[in-house]
Amino acid sequence: MKALFVLSIVVPVGLLTTFRLTGILKEPMTITQTITVDTVSWNMSRPAISPRQIITVGKVVTNFCSDETISINSRILIAGYFEDRLSWPSDGDDDVLEIVVNVDTNTSKGYIHSVAVRFSICDASSVLLIEHHPEATFSRNLKMHLVYDRATNEHQAYVNAVSANQPSAASVSVFTFLVFFDKNNLNHEMVATSEIIYFDGATIRKIIIPIQLGVLVL
Repeated sequence: MKALFVLSIVVPVGLLTTFRLTGILKEPMTITQTITVDTVSWNMSRPAISPRQIITVGKVVTNFCSDETISINSRILIAGYFEDRLSWPSDGDDDVLEIVVNVDTNTSKGYIHSVAVRFSICDASSVLLIEHHPEATFSRNLKMHLVYDRATNEHQAYVNAVSANQPSAASVSVFTFLVFFDKNNLNHEMVATSEIIYFDGATIRKIIIPIQLGVLVL
């Protein structure tokens, strides 16, 4: 009976060791260095167009971080602007700006652990919504882990994608709608912040890359 009791203790401890070595059981992650890149900002004028009109903006704003171990490219595409959009996410008379955020990252050492994108807005007269459709918001070599799809001036929206197989390259794409409730008489500001956590072969690092978009009244 005593021998069986000893075996019942030894086997689980051995399994725990095996799980840690094979990556099945994750050790707590300690970030040893955080780098915040300078914010890149771009302002656009609020289009003065007729109700129900749509225009293509087609502007790409890029921010990046690169060194001997990592290359990260974060960019936002300001796609289309809708005046008094009839369909969701508008109530029928709200203006809507479509924004796509793309984050591409590659490391020459180690692996990508996770890529998160956070959205914040600065006023109570707008809201940002994340489109959940898998062809609109998706990841490569990562698994979507958390999504909070609505940003207000009190709460951030975000996606967080985490690796399952320690890839050296990964990407995330997020399609959003920035909805304006005012009647073209207020300025608005949105910040999209990419957060990349990766192992560089020796330490765990976190890179923060913000891009600021202003939508201003003429």
